[in-house]
Amino acid sequence: MRAFESGEKDGVVMAVNVVGVVEIQDADTFGKYVTVAGDAVEKHGGRIVGRAMPSDGSLEDTGAASKALFVLLEFPAEDNAQAWMSDPELKSVHEMRRGGAKTTLRLIKTM
Repeated sequence: MRAFESGEKDGVVMAVNVVGVVEIQDADTFGKYVTVAGDAVEKHGGRIVGRAMPSDGSLEDTGAASKALFVLLEFPAEDNAQAWMSDPELKSVHEMRRGGAKTTLRLIKTM
């Protein structure tokens, strides 16, 4: 397997995923974020593919993120994901997420 640096394979732009690891710090603030997150992602062509709550169980858990919520997003291309993060109109949405949780959002390129 090889990574596609540009997100393209044979001239076709490949979809990218974003994996979010979320440790909720303020349930009220994060709950408000959840009500607007889907629209914010959709604005840039993305979609929420799924999520896993800590109570959903694990295939393996050696303690790296036992209490974390995981979220999987999909965007048509890396540019869409980057636009979602840098959109000035979504600044308050991203600040709400950061105010309610510690997060790591990792871009996963198709291989």
